[in-house]
Amino acid sequence: MAIDRTKTLRQAEKLMRQGRVDAAIEEYQRVLAAFPHDWTTANSLGDCYYRTNQADKAVEQYVRIADHLLQDGKQGPANTLYRKVLKIKPDHEHALLKVATSAAAQGALDEARQHLATVADLRRARGDTAGAAEVLVRLGNLDPANLDARLDAFRKALDAGAGDRVAGELDGLAAALADAGRRDDAIALLERGVGAMPENVELRTRLARLWLEHGDRDKARACAATADELVLLADVYAGRGETAAEEALLSDAWRLAPDDLSIVVRLVRTCAARGDYQAACAHLDAAGDVYDPELFAIAGEVRARAGDPDRARGIFARLLAREPHRTAALADQGLAVDDAQLALLHVEAAADAQLARGDTLGAIDVYRRFNDRFSGHIPALLRLVDITVDAGLEQEIAQAQSRLADAYLAEGRAAEARVIAEDLLTRQPGDAQHVERLRRTLVALHEPDVDAIIAERLSAMKMLGVEELPADLTGAADEDQIAPAESAGVAGESANADFQVGAAGPAAAEAGGRTEDGSPFKGFHDDMSRHSLLTAAEQHYKLAVAYEEVGMPDEAMKELQAAVRSPRRRFEAAAMLGRLSRDGGRVNEAIDWFERAAEAPAPSIDASRKLLYDLGDALEVAGEHSRALAVFLELQTESGTYRDVGRRIERLTRTRTGSGG
Repeated sequence: MAIDRTKTLRQAEKLMRQGRVDAAIEEYQRVLAAFPHDWTTANSLGDCYYRTNQADKAVEQYVRIADHLLQDGKQGPANTLYRKVLKIKPDHEHALLKVATSAAAQGALDEARQHLATVADLRRARGDTAGAAEVLVRLGNLDPANLDARLDAFRKALDAGAGDRVAGELDGLAAALADAGRRDDAIALLERGVGAMPENVELRTRLARLWLEHGDRDKARACAATADELVLLADVYAGRGETAAEEALLSDAWRLAPDDLSIVVRLVRTCAARGDYQAACAHLDAAGDVYDPELFAIAGEVRARAGDPDRARGIFARLLAREPHRTAALADQGLAVDDAQLALLHVEAAADAQLARGDTLGAIDVYRRFNDRFSGHIPALLRLVDITVDAGLEQEIAQAQSRLADAYLAEGRAAEARVIAEDLLTRQPGDAQHVERLRRTLVALHEPDVDAIIAERLSAMKMLGVEELPADLTGAADEDQIAPAESAGVAGESANADFQVGAAGPAAAEAGGRTEDGSPFKGFHDDMSRHSLLTAAEQHYKLAVAYEEVGMPDEAMKELQAAVRSPRRRFEAAAMLGRLSRDGGRVNEAIDWFERAAEAPAPSIDASRKLLYDLGDALEVAGEHSRALAVFLELQTESGTYRDVGRRIERLTRTRTGSGG
């Protein structure tokens, strides 16, 4: 039942004034039963106990209050209560220790020594020699600079059997002695400590390190008895760059803990770090057929460096089959090394894992990064061509083929380069780079009339009707204002867009169909480029959609800026560019793209409505409320109730009239 605290305390005070202390105690006890953290009432109760000669109960109240105040950081009030306790009971150990601690913190070392000595005497009197020794250590530590006093106190504590109670402080004293140049004293102290506490790993490890610094490796090794201690000692050798000694200790640790694969990983890494791959493989063989991701991550590279690429491939395949999230890390690991063949093992494993999961673009990207790192690596380029052809990504195929042809030329394999160059020109006749590449291969093959061969090939393509274009493509390649970003050199210059239409410019075509270098087929290139633009736009757009689906918006935008050149894909490409620009926080750029899309025929009514909605939304975000309102009104006229157009019109109307948001 709840009590009225104020009323009850008033009643207790009345009882005290009447001299009825026992009755007042009962009232105070009622309050504390309901409010156990009422420290003022608890103190009053303690005073009542003291007045009625109930010293033990009074002390109990005061200590409880003081401990709570100390926990709350109220050192001063707590210390006052502890001293109050000592006046009642001078041999109260808890209060003596607390007052001693407070006195030491305030620099009153003599008072602190007096209280600690009293506690030591009390413990000895009741036969607690270990407890007394522990207090002696605290006495010795009152002056940290007095190493002799501290050392004497610790010796007495160890002799009294207080080792476990002072182990941490003993380790600190040993470090202080060693830092002061008293290594022999530190070793002697630690040996006594290890003798008293043989299971203490920290003391054994510090002793081992001191023996190492003293130059006695045998004694250092003798200090380590467990796998953990041996590993810690191996850390010391590793820090000194002594990998052979580190390996020996790790081997000993592994024998003591054969199931600890982390030790095997460490062993393999240690051997690999000093270039001893055969030794690393020996440790792998000893581990047997076990699976550990960290072990496999290093094991594949070790096997490869040891001259066993087939086993390396198997290891990487098992790793990525069970830990697919490590695919990117494995590729990065390979691309960080300087050996192309070793790097390729990592890349092949990563790409194969991505292909198995259907991530074709990811596999292509890995091989691209490899070829950026190791330019002209023909086996990697052959694999890249395989992947892009299987995926049917024409633009990616062209890029891979271009690199492969250039690599063949660099190695003097002009015949293979010619096959690829001719194929590229057949598929993308409007690309001047392909013409130039074929020219270089023909020169390398010492063909007598290079221009004639190229002209003949292009003429044959013209006879097949390649230059015939649908009516709606007329002039498409000559547009000057294709994309809002083109003035900054973005459109048509994508890293993925090799379709550079009319490389020599319209002026060359007007000057008799010759380029600046006099080639007779420049005018034909312009015709061919228009046909290429049609098929290329489709490929660019498909690739952009694929890039967007896998979360690569920048790559998608590059492809779209090429696709938007085609009138057949202008609406979809520009609309998609608008959405990607908006999602990237570039609202003004998004508006430009949406307006460009609105100028082209929409493929469907729904697509047209969605575009208008996106345009209105972007205008509203940009603060162009009048234009946004006009767009939404147009959309409402066409579709009636489309999404939340009605609500948006109301909001924009209020904004214009200043009647609210």
